Amino acid sequence: MLFFVGCGKSDEAQMQETVIEVVKAQAVGDVERYLQYADFGEELDSLHICLLNSMLIRHKTVVDRKGGVADVVPKSSTPENDSLAYMSYSVSYHDGTQEQKIATLVKKDGCWKVSVK
Repeated sequence: MLFFVGCGKSDEAQMQETVIEVVKAQAVGDVERYLQYADFGEELDSLHICLLNSMLIRHKTVVDRKGGVADVVPKSSTPENDSLAYMSYSVSYHDGTQEQKIATLVKKDGCWKVSVK
């Protein structure tokens, strides 16, 4: 299944969508979806994709113990320049716990992606 990043949206809307989609992909262990919204600084070979899949499976297990993701709320973004920004966001789980996080985003070919380096 192929997902498209909303590159035609405003920078803020793109960054919010990207953060939400990355968290959702992690929560269900969806490698293909995760790769649409993440930037690794280079193209991944099959070994690295396999390692990523293992990482997402472990992350899914942790999220499942919390009852799954209930909500992802982007809070605010802090642009460094035209191609680098930070976005704070919260993740709420069905067990009532919540985490505050910050994502580093990079703009590649007109689309914002979460930087994973």
